[in-house]
Amino acid sequence: MFGREGRLVLVNGQYRPVVPAAPGRAQRWRLVNGCTSRVLAVRLEGHTLQQIAQDGTFLPSPAPRQQLVLAPGNRADVVVQPDRAGRFTLIADPYDRGSGMGGAPASTGPVPLATLVVDGPAAVAPALPATLPAEPPPASATATRSTSFRMGMGGMRGGRGDAMPMSFTVDGRAYDPDRDDQIVAAGTVEEWTVTNTGPLAHPFHLHVWPFTVVAASDGRPPLGVPQDVVLVPPGGWVRLRIPFTTHTGRSVYHCHILDHEDAGMMATITVR
Repeated sequence: MFGREGRLVLVNGQYRPVVPAAPGRAQRWRLVNGCTSRVLAVRLEGHTLQQIAQDGTFLPSPAPRQQLVLAPGNRADVVVQPDRAGRFTLIADPYDRGSGMGGAPASTGPVPLATLVVDGPAAVAPALPATLPAEPPPASATATRSTSFRMGMGGMRGGRGDAMPMSFTVDGRAYDPDRDDQIVAAGTVEEWTVTNTGPLAHPFHLHVWPFTVVAASDGRPPLGVPQDVVLVPPGGWVRLRIPFTTHTGRSVYHCHILDHEDAGMMATITVR
């Protein structure tokens, strides 16, 4: 139900690797959550992460983060500014994804990911820029639309034809590659409300057309820049502004917990 998390979390294919650094010499890290189901609430001991980009697009200005939450599929660029020698652990803290149908919480203990080892002669790092070349979001929408991720008790079959004890659907229907679920007029800007009727958080991912989060039911402040994965809270919603102005064609949107996607929580979208 929660999706497979596995016993180990690897960084670049390695178990708890060492990242060398020198005092005062800033490093740019691109953090990619390539896990099947695990949400990573990342922090670096003794340091503030300066986030400069989300899902491949710049933020308006560097944003200091004591912890950075990455759903499966999320990417974030951060600048690490070590200011003293020592060993500092990059950690994924427990993250409450919600509860199962039986009420059991889905959370894990702190997971060490890597160790930043700072040593050598000190240097003076240049200051971060005050502004970044962020892409401005569309000012308004010309149409609205709603879609929902839903979980239910079984009887359904997954993408490989395996019987599933739970059903995972979009708008109550399992994925069918031959069905057009959403048809959008090219050149329009739409505002979508994506709801999550179930007890678990689901990361919404739309291919091809980046979106800007306008609001979320849990009150998190929007980043204000295009992204392509956003976590929809249990029993909640997110509101997205999507410009369908760059490409036409057919693609998909889905839950980025890949076990849920494979079980049917995916839908098609055609822009023409």
